[in-house]
Amino acid sequence: MPDFNLSLAPARLTQTINPWTFNLGSLFTINLGDSADPVLESRILDKGGSYGRQIGRLGDVLGILLAVAEKRKDMATLSPDDLDKIEDFKRQLKRVEELKDDRKRELRSQPAAAISN
Repeated sequence: MPDFNLSLAPARLTQTINPWTFNLGSLFTINLGDSADPVLESRILDKGGSYGRQIGRLGDVLGILLAVAEKRKDMATLSPDDLDKIEDFKRQLKRVEELKDDRKRELRSQPAAAISN
């Protein structure tokens, strides 16, 4: 009969310290990304804005720059593939704006006590 070995502990135990760690009880830990400087990363998220907010502001600025480039006809030299990527990005920006508007409507329709919970 073959030998059967069962190890319930890892051969090497490490712990990643970063701001995107979620503990789900004592069974699971989920790490979303790694940071070269977790203290700075956490400080930026606390004081500078969430990743979503930072990405949203980048999208807003890129949308403005695209509009300016279109008005100046700077887009004419781009390849069809690049233009397709820009259109995909614009659709994504539009969808995010729609989701923000939907959320504002949801919040307006909820009683004040439900919003704070």
